[in-house]
Amino acid sequence: MKPRVYIETTIPSYYFDERRSLAHDIARTREWWDKERSQFDCVTSQVVIDELSAEGYRNRDKALRLLREVPRLRVSGAVLDLAELYREQMLCHARLLPMRSIWLWCRGMVLMFS
Repeated sequence: MKPRVYIETTIPSYYFDERRSLAHDIARTREWWDKERSQFDCVTSQVVIDELSAEGYRNRDKALRLLREVPRLRVSGAVLDLAELYREQMLCHARLLPMRSIWLWCRGMVLMFS
């Protein structure tokens, strides 16, 4: 059985980002998605789709296409509350957390969904 990975907005956002200041994280995200993702059971949720669908979201259409085939998990009220707190505290902004921290946070979220 493959390890399950929760794909939140940072992954598709970084995949299509072009900022030089994030070049290393962008390259690592693309490498993981293109070469290593198949080693994992990737899932996402409607919370992520809703955030990516927001008006003005950078690379919105590309990001949504990237996640089109990724299965969505059912979301409980507790998870929605946590996602809202996460957004309110602006923890999803890449400049506040290095990519490894975001992946570790996502791993914790998967435990809540399972």
